[in-house]
Amino acid sequence: MTSTDAHLDERIRRDALARLAKRPMSRTRLSAGLVKRWSDSGAVESVVAGLTRAGLLDDRAFADEAIRQALAKEPAAEAMLVHRLLALGVDESLARDRAAAALAGRDPLADARDLARATYASYPASTPHTTRLRRTAGLLARRGFDEDAIESALAKLLGE
Repeated sequence: MTSTDAHLDERIRRDALARLAKRPMSRTRLSAGLVKRWSDSGAVESVVAGLTRAGLLDDRAFADEAIRQALAKEPAAEAMLVHRLLALGVDESLARDRAAAALAGRDPLADARDLARATYASYPASTPHTTRLRRTAGLLARRGFDEDAIESALAKLLGE
């Protein structure tokens, strides 16, 4: 490695650390941003591999934190969590594994019903019943629940 190569690697490393200091990101997203700026995919891969070995870049921990944040707001189905992780640059098999692990032991139908109940109740009483149901169903769909879970949640609402 020449001194020019070492100098470039150091500049890329500093750039990578600055990006990670601003916000956590996946290995794929970091690599893409660095290649876009530095155009040397070999040097970028070397730097990213070094950061991974040093424990400064961990897609598994990144995925777990992204899921924790998504579930902190309100329940979600596995499909939504996987979709979110893929959008953040997490490998598909890791995304599926971490989403399944995060939801292990949870009942998706109960989560859908709880979210539906809370969402429906959050609308003002002046909002028409059908509008509240439609909006509740839309939220459940956006949170990744399948049609069966949505129908079950809405049926529970109608029965209450």
